[in-house]
Amino acid sequence: MKKNQRAIILENLKLELGSRNNSIIGVIDFNMGNLFSIQNCLNRLGYKCIISNKKEVLKNCSHYILPGVGSYDKAIENIEKLKLNKFLDDQAFKNKRPFLGICLGMQIMLDYGYEGKKTKGLGWIQGEVISLKPKNGTKVPHVGWNQIELKPNKIFNKTPNNSFFYFDHSYICEPKLKENIIAKTFYGTKFSVGINHNNIFGFQFHPEKSYLTGLRLIKSFIEEC
Repeated sequence: MKKNQRAIILENLKLELGSRNNSIIGVIDFNMGNLFSIQNCLNRLGYKCIISNKKEVLKNCSHYILPGVGSYDKAIENIEKLKLNKFLDDQAFKNKRPFLGICLGMQIMLDYGYEGKKTKGLGWIQGEVISLKPKNGTKVPHVGWNQIELKPNKIFNKTPNNSFFYFDHSYICEPKLKENIIAKTFYGTKFSVGINHNNIFGFQFHPEKSYLTGLRLIKSFIEEC
């Protein structure tokens, strides 16, 4: 592709994906997230991004992203050490700010996780996080691109059903209530990869690593939720 063609395509993407509001996105830094990828996506979309674990810095954000890479028990331990529990609860339930959990950030929104040891999570959505045990010898971890099956939800307004997203995980979420499940995928077995309860959303896949489709989804979270 010629240089001027690439420039035209990038400019068109900017026009399509550019921010149309004054949202301030707080990215929760509990020392276990791929923060650079999140920041890069938000910058490309034109949103103001604050990465911090300081309550006084994050308190006025309009939306929050809870990323995470690593083990469930360590994530909760870090959040407790940083004394973020009450702040996160208040912003999610008292102030009803939109939250998006990504990968481990989605998992810790549930009641319990069994990675490392049984650990109590944030308890925002009923359910547990268990190890992925696919059938027919499918390898774990689940790494790479896979299609997702969507249920109708405002966050998917611009995401076609069966879109591909990037995954990297060995544990999966099992929500207790079916109405909390908004997306599934198949990798040796079918399991939930998207959850929602009111203003709280979670994805097992990585939209920030899923190119244009992921950018559109993050934009929908900010502007539709």
